[in-house]
Amino acid sequence: MRALRWTFVGMLLAGSLWVGFRLGRWWQRGHLEEAVRQQGITTLQRVSAEAFLVVGSLDIVATVEASSHKQWLGIDLGTTTARVRVPGRVYYGFDVRALQPTSIRLTADRVVEVMLPPLTLYAVEPNLEAL
Repeated sequence: MRALRWTFVGMLLAGSLWVGFRLGRWWQRGHLEEAVRQQGITTLQRVSAEAFLVVGSLDIVATVEASSHKQWLGIDLGTTTARVRVPGRVYYGFDVRALQPTSIRLTADRVVEVMLPPLTLYAVEPNLEAL
């Protein structure tokens, strides 16, 4: 009987320790996720001087074509065509001020996921050297 009582007390103690450990991990995870959110927002806002973070660029080529057909007194004088191709680069990104702490979360395997605001066009620059 006495051995059964100590076995029960041991199991109760082990169960209490296990529950305490799990509660501590749950509580720590909530605070860790909040710390990651705040640090992420603070770092992005501090690093981005203009509050717009460029996340990518595309090389593009714009082409414009114009044609003119001439006739004089019913005589076909021909068609003149001009085509201009201008290479350039487009930069896109997002406004850092639109990023909220709720946009950042920490997954179970400790990967930080960031939901970005919609990307917008930042600048279009012609590549004059390649004209």
